[in-house]
Amino acid sequence: MGTTPLNVTLTVDLTPHTVDWLTIHRRTYNGEIPGPTLRVRPGDKLYIKLVNNLRPDNLVRERGHGPISPNITNLHLHGMHVSPKEPHDNVFIEIGPGSSYQYEFHIPDDHPAGTFYYHHHIHGNSHFCVGGGLVGFIIVEDDVTTMPPELSAISCPLNCHKEVQLAVGTNFRYRFLPTDPILSYSNLQKDLGDPSRNLDQLASGTGTMEDWLMDPANNVDYILTNGQMWPTVTLTVGEVKRFRILNAATIEVLEITIKELGCQMMVLAWDGIYVDAPYRTRMVVLSGGARVDVAVRCWFSGDFTMTTVMAEENDPILSSEYWQMRFDQDLLTLHVEEKAAVFDLEPFPTSLPAHPSYYRDLRRIDDSEIDGRFVIEFGPEHEVNREHFKDAMYPRYKYEVGTIQEWYVINTEQLKPHPLHIHVNHFQIISYNEYTHPWGALHPVNKTKSAYYDLQGNLCDQQFLHFAHNLDWPTSNPPNFKYHGHHNRSRDSIPGYIPLGEWRDTINVPPLGSMTIRFVADRFTGTQMIHCHNLNHVDRGMGLVVEVVEQGESTHGAHTASGGAYPGTCRRTDPYPDVVTGVSTTNVNVGSHEHGH
Repeated sequence: MGTTPLNVTLTVDLTPHTVDWLTIHRRTYNGEIPGPTLRVRPGDKLYIKLVNNLRPDNLVRERGHGPISPNITNLHLHGMHVSPKEPHDNVFIEIGPGSSYQYEFHIPDDHPAGTFYYHHHIHGNSHFCVGGGLVGFIIVEDDVTTMPPELSAISCPLNCHKEVQLAVGTNFRYRFLPTDPILSYSNLQKDLGDPSRNLDQLASGTGTMEDWLMDPANNVDYILTNGQMWPTVTLTVGEVKRFRILNAATIEVLEITIKELGCQMMVLAWDGIYVDAPYRTRMVVLSGGARVDVAVRCWFSGDFTMTTVMAEENDPILSSEYWQMRFDQDLLTLHVEEKAAVFDLEPFPTSLPAHPSYYRDLRRIDDSEIDGRFVIEFGPEHEVNREHFKDAMYPRYKYEVGTIQEWYVINTEQLKPHPLHIHVNHFQIISYNEYTHPWGALHPVNKTKSAYYDLQGNLCDQQFLHFAHNLDWPTSNPPNFKYHGHHNRSRDSIPGYIPLGEWRDTINVPPLGSMTIRFVADRFTGTQMIHCHNLNHVDRGMGLVVEVVEQGESTHGAHTASGGAYPGTCRRTDPYPDVVTGVSTTNVNVGSHEHGH
């Protein structure tokens, strides 16, 4: 149990970074991509002084939903169960150029051991800055006196040589395509007027390095692993190593597998929470911000390739149409050497540490134990619950600390998945539900506004509350049901689906998807952020805040409805949980539920 305060300084600055033959300049922590790994233990007090050494600038400072200066920064401890209040994990703090801020993080005595990370979290420039390299690992170490021996054998603090940390996703995608300008890092630099652009003249005199990088013919379109292209990790035959893998990308989903036969992966934990028991897998699928711990072992010597692929089997949940977030690329080489001694397979862990009490299994609890219900609805044009993010003073829901919450997560988009991230509290996956909710589309007349239709293609009558001046809308617009039916699929055979009962802080919500999650609002009050972890989406408004209050304190005053319409509903008469009718889920039109009975 940690007791000694840990003092760390993280300095954000524009520093050179060399990838293969090219030196670029990126905003980094202490000059590294990823930043330095921070190792803590439950009970520790972590003090981080964040120093902003970036220069004052005249860059874009557009407030609202778009880019602001990338020289403003702050810090978020992604997945950590810590207070969201100042001076703790308050993501609404802004640290300008030449300034610093002293963060204090009190890690609970019963905090789970696992893989977490810290990153920049300024609304409006996260896609650019996090993609540029402002990420780093936080490892909460296990108690060596209680962890199973087979797990201790591949883990710090006693066997750190067995751990491999992989931060996958730093943006090295320079190729410019007019259809997807947000994918080009150089184009983002141009939009911001960033002084770190690659403007050196080519020796040929035919333009700048930036021109060459953006030329589609040169196909400079990669993501980096630990800041490099195709690094090598060495194992010996039969050896087990613990891989802590972070999807540090801002848009991309990782569908990671080992290309050649001869190696095995065993899942140990997701998002810093151990699974109930280790299980074998041939592929792990990580949305942006997700982490997975896998034990890896190979039977043969030689070189093996860890790669991310656009796996056709994941199309139902990740969508083949939304190709910007999926791609094929080798990530690293596993170099497996012959063993000098007698060949012997090291064992995989067979048991794992238990969860803390606030991550107990909630699948079979009675409805009477659920204290509050809420709907999160992803919609078109970067909206959550039919509005863009406003500010930290505009909570969409309030609930008391210590309560058990049941939330319904809905994606109204027909072809586009969205990764959901909830700050402070992990949540348990209860069910994939039948989708009975509206589906979203652009306003058929004014293409800048969102419209909602029922499953028969009829415009939801609530639209007239929003756009009463457009009564000449078409009354039918047939939906694309290609990705409908997640509750009926054989999800065990599709790696992109999450096994029911697992705990996560970041999940992929599929197109026309409806999921039920539950969690205990443990210990921490304050304003908590909920958003799409496609950082280009949240920069454009795809987020909201909720407020956790003390027990007995009023929960009134939340802005739950949007223009009189409630997320997840299509008609004025549709019930909404705990807001319109206050009835239990058995009477609420939010789809069927699998409670695991």
